[in-house]
Amino acid sequence: MGLHVSDFKSRQGAILSVGAAACAGLAGLLLWKACRKSKAPSTKGIRVAIIGTGWGVNVQVPQFRAAGLHIFAIFSRDQKRASQIAAQNRITHAFSDYSSLLSVDEVDLVSIVTPLHLHARQTIEAIMAGRNVLVDKPLCLNGDEAEQMLEAHQQRPDQVVIVDHELRFTPAFLRARKHLREGTIGAVLVVEANVLFPVPIGKFTWWADASKGGGVLGAIGSHVIDAFRFLLDAEIEEVSAILRTLVKELPDEDGRPMKVTSDDYACLQLKLVPRASVQLGPAWPSEDGHISAHATLSTRGKARVDNQLIFSGTKGAVIVNNSTGGLTVTNETGKVVDSIRGTGNPFATTGTRALGVALQKALGPEKDMSALEPAARVQDGLYVQYAIDAAKASSREDGKWIRAWNNNLEDY
Repeated sequence: MGLHVSDFKSRQGAILSVGAAACAGLAGLLLWKACRKSKAPSTKGIRVAIIGTGWGVNVQVPQFRAAGLHIFAIFSRDQKRASQIAAQNRITHAFSDYSSLLSVDEVDLVSIVTPLHLHARQTIEAIMAGRNVLVDKPLCLNGDEAEQMLEAHQQRPDQVVIVDHELRFTPAFLRARKHLREGTIGAVLVVEANVLFPVPIGKFTWWADASKGGGVLGAIGSHVIDAFRFLLDAEIEEVSAILRTLVKELPDEDGRPMKVTSDDYACLQLKLVPRASVQLGPAWPSEDGHISAHATLSTRGKARVDNQLIFSGTKGAVIVNNSTGGLTVTNETGKVVDSIRGTGNPFATTGTRALGVALQKALGPEKDMSALEPAARVQDGLYVQYAIDAAKASSREDGKWIRAWNNNLEDY
């Protein structure tokens, strides 16, 4: 059964099944009240609550701080763990009860960086509590959940709710988008994405469980699909896909073998069409044409291929290196006409920090909402989710072409 906004409040007690007992939540709230008077640092940065103790702590905490944001609170299901992480990372407030955290008016932004199956519930609860939200990609488990999240946001349209596709804020993406819009490489004929990188075989986690949203299609494919849409001002119309599980079992924490149900290999063919609200630009071969795209994604094997997006056109090529944040633009003779030197992982460094700067400009004293122009909105997350759903449906039918979106949303 889906989660509906209309009956949300009556089910609030069950919204976050991973929340700790009420006493732990009360302890977190009392800790916040005590620290508010004596320990809270003085800062002009917007106050961010990080929900999740992986990427949120390891990447967002240092990069958001470097961008001028104030890491106000951390949430973990376990109060002891929340307090330990808070102490280790100089975060003043620690919570294990989600509703208690959301009740704190000082929270300017909630960053949800949790397992995928929790995104919809946590995001909707945060929206209904009046909070601005940054939610990790992909948006949620499926299109139905994404539509419910959009419905919640439409009830609170003045709040900022965006998806963490941080690559949109990198210099390479913004420059590539400009070149494609201006027709530097002529009409784009073929788009390629290749992401092959070995991940050590580890323990069984939610990432190996398809029912919880694990797998390479969601973790990496969502970035690729969003990149195609963003850089080409396009929608994914149809998808043909093959998904595979190459590693069949992983041990749990006790060493017992667990069946892996998520994909660790994905091969996608995508048919893109120009977005109706965007004037047809020089990237498109013809007024009634489409652009073909192909993506190969895997975390298995020993081959390592840079995470690259390649746009091949009639007058040149645009190559974005998502391993380094670099960009190369060539003309029809192969001469480099523009480039950006990569400086490191754009997901964990350049992109996350640039996103933090934009959030500070938009939600801080400047109130410059134009800083978030590149951001992936809930609608973007919804259309990415439609494409992911279509890819899964296609794979179940041995690669049959499946339509990736319907007409129940107006173009934007």
